[in-house]
Amino acid sequence: MAPLAPLRVQDIDLTDFDLFVQGKAHDIWRLLRAEAPVHWNAGTALFPGFWSVTTYADVLAVSRDTTTYSSQRGISMMVDPEHPTPASGAGKMLITMDPPHHVRLRRLVNKGFTPRMVAHLEPRVREITHRIIDEVAPRGGATS
Repeated sequence: MAPLAPLRVQDIDLTDFDLFVQGKAHDIWRLLRAEAPVHWNAGTALFPGFWSVTTYADVLAVSRDTTTYSSQRGISMMVDPEHPTPASGAGKMLITMDPPHHVRLRRLVNKGFTPRMVAHLEPRVREITHRIIDEVAPRGGATS
């Protein structure tokens, strides 16, 4: 068996689900952080092109600059950014809202996500998770 060729930035296609199924995600993120922390991913028939931002400092900078990097038009990759659909969020879900609207709504829901509240929900979440796994495991997998 011939040795595998080394992974190269120019060969990375983050829309290729097999990279994740094969457990290569950490190697990919490590390479991108080292060699191309802000990396353009060309589009496909299913996904428009997109930028991946892989370092903490860059993610922090992008998340704080809501004028340049707005989520108002949605965050889903499987939509036409010029014509967002309800599934894209398009500024109607908390995660896709920019300040100041995001801040106002986040203050309303923050109390429900404190460590104490999340710990209170953990037993129920575990119960649901176990039930789902118990239903799926005998089938050998799950489909959407």
